[in-house]
Amino acid sequence: LPKGSNKDMIELFSKFSTVNQHNGEGARFCIVDGKDMLLFMTDDKKVHKSYDCAVWVEAPYFVKYFNGLFDNEWQVEQ
Repeated sequence: LPKGSNKDMIELFSKFSTVNQHNGEGARFCIVDGKDMLLFMTDDKKVHKSYDCAVWVEAPYFVKYFNGLFDNEWQVEQ
């Protein structure tokens, strides 16, 4: 989640997942069990929420690679 996200949302998501926050610009995505990924296709700051669009990716090999990219970025930010 971006820094400054709603604290209630963070608390809710923390009950069933690991929540990381970052400062940088970037894609919106959610990795599920290291196998699936929800990848948002629009910039939520430029597109009305009713037009938000995402793709569910069921490709463990691709998700593993994407997760590695995220882990590298996460280590740099901390």
